[in-house]
Amino acid sequence: LQIRLRYLFDKLGFDIRNICASNLIFLRSHDARGSGYPKTADQCWEVHEKIINIVRPKCIIAFGNSSVSPYRYIYNKFKPDYDVQPINSGHGKWLCKVFRTSILGLNVVVVGLPHLSRYAIDKHDNVIDWVKLQIK
Repeated sequence: LQIRLRYLFDKLGFDIRNICASNLIFLRSHDARGSGYPKTADQCWEVHEKIINIVRPKCIIAFGNSSVSPYRYIYNKFKPDYDVQPINSGHGKWLCKVFRTSILGLNVVVVGLPHLSRYAIDKHDNVIDWVKLQIK
């Protein structure tokens, strides 16, 4: 996972040491079903709001974009202002998704990638190029 994160952010032109990162839910579990989602995500959201107020991100890249995922949680919570057509990730039926919304008064692009623990982003530079276009 760390190798894929470094690869992604290097290709996007960001120093990984300057990236703010967090899990949506601060509870250890083997999978989404064991995490108590979405109730535990709601309980953790107050911390995310404080972080967002400090960092003031223009973009959030969510790892995992299925129906039970950080991407879907943010999507449902903030309803998109503008939804972009998803693209194929290049791995099976997995998609890459993006929407634009307002979070705490900030215009934010939310990118949803397949979870990098399972998705070899380093084999799909076309997806990284697509992400670059979305976060401009």
